[in-house]
Amino acid sequence: MIPTAGFCSQFIRRSTAFPAALRVLRTPRTRQPGLPAAARGIHVDSPPVIPTLTTSYVHGTSSTSLLHDTVAEALLKTVERWPDREAVAFLQDGVRKTFAEFQQDVDRAAVGLLALGLRKGDRLGMWGPNTYEWILFQFATAKAGIIQVSVNPAYQQKEVEYALRKVGCKAIVCPSEFKTQKYCDMLMKICPEIESSSPGDIKSA
Repeated sequence: MIPTAGFCSQFIRRSTAFPAALRVLRTPRTRQPGLPAAARGIHVDSPPVIPTLTTSYVHGTSSTSLLHDTVAEALLKTVERWPDREAVAFLQDGVRKTFAEFQQDVDRAAVGLLALGLRKGDRLGMWGPNTYEWILFQFATAKAGIIQVSVNPAYQQKEVEYALRKVGCKAIVCPSEFKTQKYCDMLMKICPEIESSSPGDIKSA
């Protein structure tokens, strides 16, 4: 059975849950450092530290320690430094965004995902070609603590159905179609109640 799912179109729908979700995003989180402070400056001339099962730290040949910023923190620092510098450009879609504009879109998308009922640790499928929405949701999921799952844009109905079942995606973002791919039509066949169900209530077998 495909897990309880919500369907995300190109634009996150408006919801009365937005204010609550926004408060969740704005709540300061306690940092959980991966390694003790003494172990963060690992260099090639230092003895390796055996990490715990919850620690990931890979350091190549360099005398510079890795940064311990989250994706959201790294974006915020970039916005503070270069707010008006162009961040992304998708010429085929006529999309150009500065870092400040991109940050605003990321915040809105992250709030939208939480308002749809997704929670930290849930999986969001990203199915489609290289578009602005792809990079937008890559940052939005990271900010909301949601795991983005890249689904091959060439997948056909049986393949995407298998992927959704295997990974346990609770929502999926995709265009209605691209070239010969009819994404929404395939999803409708997998989950016939998409059009009539509210987000989170899809339980297709």
